[in-house]
Amino acid sequence: MVSIVGLVMFAIPLAADRLAPIVPQAFERRLGDAAEVQIKTLFGNNTCNDAAGQKAFAKLLFGLREAADLNTSVASEVLSTSVPNAIALPGGKVILFSGLRAKAKNPDEIAGVLAHELGHLKHRDNMRNLIHDSSTSFLVGLLFGDVTGAGALVFASRRLVTSSYSRDVEQSAETFEI
Repeated sequence: MVSIVGLVMFAIPLAADRLAPIVPQAFERRLGDAAEVQIKTLFGNNTCNDAAGQKAFAKLLFGLREAADLNTSVASEVLSTSVPNAIALPGGKVILFSGLRAKAKNPDEIAGVLAHELGHLKHRDNMRNLIHDSSTSFLVGLLFGDVTGAGALVFASRRLVTSSYSRDVEQSAETFEI
């Protein structure tokens, strides 16, 4: 029990920090595609198709990506939902919910939120958290007799959609300089 606690507290975070940067982008994109399907199932697949709005959004995101020296491509779209938020998915996809666009007082507020999400992409926070949480789940499962790892797999897939970050990770994304 003490060994597992030690692994969860020290070894797994260290391993996640070391492994996340070397996960192939193609694998990460597949995870992001799977998460996108689940998100669109939850929030509806109503993509905003206004050509002028899409062009302005792509231009803003491109400018932020260039300023951040984010060397991966970033796909983006706006989902029509009242939720005022934006999310970054593994593999370089940013989804802006139209509720944020409606609630924002000016384009700078949207740019700030997008810069925050780009910080998560740059630091590969999704991958790091997925490695950390699924490894922890696997070890806890072993402790209670789940030798197949099925519990860790279920937990990892759920984690892709309901990702939340620690305060340190959020602070790092918040202070991400562009």
